[in-house]
Amino acid sequence: MSFRLFGPTLALFAASLTGVAQDDSDEQAKAVVHQFMKAFKAKDLDGVMSAVTTPWYHKGQKIIRNSEEVRQAFQRLFGNKKEDLEELHYEIKTVVAYETVREAMNDQERQLIDQVLSKSDRVLLIQIDKPKMKEIVVLMVTVKAGEAKVAGLKS
Repeated sequence: MSFRLFGPTLALFAASLTGVAQDDSDEQAKAVVHQFMKAFKAKDLDGVMSAVTTPWYHKGQKIIRNSEEVRQAFQRLFGNKKEDLEELHYEIKTVVAYETVREAMNDQERQLIDQVLSKSDRVLLIQIDKPKMKEIVVLMVTVKAGEAKVAGLKS
């Protein structure tokens, strides 16, 4: 999977690293990302689906509202992956409220993500280390009624 970061958003993430107070939503977002990544690395489709929600921000191109379509997208992804995903290492670099980075996005990204996240939901910057390269991914996490779910990723 090839991950690219929102263009100008990286600077906002870096700037937000200082002085951001963590709250329970940050910890919930981190926990669900760990759950998602563990299942992703194992190509565990049921595990991935238990960590995600709809609507789903899909590849920066569209919103998927049907969970079966999200399942099929991950099933295709896992089927296309020949490398051993267990070898992936990742680190959560930062967690910010969506409202912190919302204005840095272009209009198209913002219009799509607004359908998935509220301003108080979380956006996480993850560094993924593969055997021969490092990549950055942005995961979007909703936190509603005390439950966090991954609602999309920027790829």
